[in-house]
Amino acid sequence: RAVNGCMVEMKMEELKKHELECIFRKVPCPQTSCNKLVLFKKIDSHISESHKGTLEKGSPPYSRKPNLTQDNMNKENNDWVIKQVKNEKGDIFYLQFLKRGGFFYYWITVKADPTKAASFEVTIEIDNPDSGMKMMFKGPAHPIDMPVEEIM
Repeated sequence: RAVNGCMVEMKMEELKKHELECIFRKVPCPQTSCNKLVLFKKIDSHISESHKGTLEKGSPPYSRKPNLTQDNMNKENNDWVIKQVKNEKGDIFYLQFLKRGGFFYYWITVKADPTKAASFEVTIEIDNPDSGMKMMFKGPAHPIDMPVEEIM
């Protein structure tokens, strides 16, 4: 039987690995305020159609400071515009920044399965001279499959 359009047939012991990599698997939209599950193969069209104006594109090294105005700093919860960065090999990364319950969270999601995502190490630095706020993170990129609640 086809699940979400996948017609692959294989032995049961191979199925688990395939499900982690299948382009027909459902993944959370990287726009944290969206909360929709989208087919992996359709994530780019979902973002361009559903989130016009909420995505900035760039290429490494990518430098952009989130808008940390005093008004944004005082909000209990806030989702900033996501940034999409494509490296020289064509891998797509989403830089994500939000505030929940008064705490800031910043991470990078890669449009890849968990195995491939584990091969990337990323460094994130935020420095806002106006507020004196500085943050730095060095670690793995998160796979697009990982929901925001698991990352936070």
